[in-house]
Amino acid sequence: MAKSKLELYKEILSTLSDRQLSIDSIASKCNIAHATVTDLLAFLQDNQLVKNNHDYALKLYSLTEKGKAVYNSLSKIKRINKMRKSLTKNKEISLPSLAEFKEFARNRLLVSLRSRH
Repeated sequence: MAKSKLELYKEILSTLSDRQLSIDSIASKCNIAHATVTDLLAFLQDNQLVKNNHDYALKLYSLTEKGKAVYNSLSKIKRINKMRKSLTKNKEISLPSLAEFKEFARNRLLVSLRSRH
């Protein structure tokens, strides 16, 4: 099954979370076509999540502060989902549905992005 654009964006943010990389390196590490990475990076740059750093003749990409904040938020959501799954094994605990939680998390992320402008 093909990955959604959101999954591809998250993968690129994750790949750039601790280092700067070239398009070729990102494509290789994420197993995404070079042309697709170029398009995804353009979107991420337009939204100030990724910046282009010139290192001699090589273009290297890294996360901006806003990109780091989004990546950290996505990582927290992933950890919370894992905790939620382990907690729901106990039938006595009542938690919101996954759809309700995703909507809540998405809204929090949007608020976070808007407040950083």
